[in-house]
Amino acid sequence: MALIHEIISWSEKLPSWQRDALRRLFDKPEGLASDDYEELYCMMKKENGIPGITAPEAKPLLTSHVPSDPKTSALTTLEELKDLQNVNMIAENQCLKFEKQGLNVIYGGNGSGKSGYARILKHVCRARGEFSKVLPNVHLSSSPGQPGATLVYSSAGQETSELAPLS
Repeated sequence: MALIHEIISWSEKLPSWQRDALRRLFDKPEGLASDDYEELYCMMKKENGIPGITAPEAKPLLTSHVPSDPKTSALTTLEELKDLQNVNMIAENQCLKFEKQGLNVIYGGNGSGKSGYARILKHVCRARGEFSKVLPNVHLSSSPGQPGATLVYSSAGQETSELAPLS
């Protein structure tokens, strides 16, 4: 049994507000926001019989909330990041291509965009752990707008291109 199935099975014995908290933790790798804590607190109070409390209905963690098991799904390969918009100080419409086989190395001088690309990759690949969010270019004279990029990837031999908001 995969670890996620063991976690979900274990969570079935928890109160519903704790099961909702688990789902939120899987959905938000960057961490819970203050409104998440407030909603969970209201759910906990309502579930424990405190009168006059309104709370959203708890949604438990399910296998559909976590990435699929790589043994049962098709291999997905990121081929390129292109059309970057408002990502740190990376110039607009840049393209970063990846080789299908082997190791890809990104190198360059200070301020050339290595960390910006790393933030994008962590965001789109659903990396776990702490990481900096993708920030817009604050040096633009007008309102910078939300960061975004186009992802080109292949899955089961079929290439797909998709605009990805990075906020």
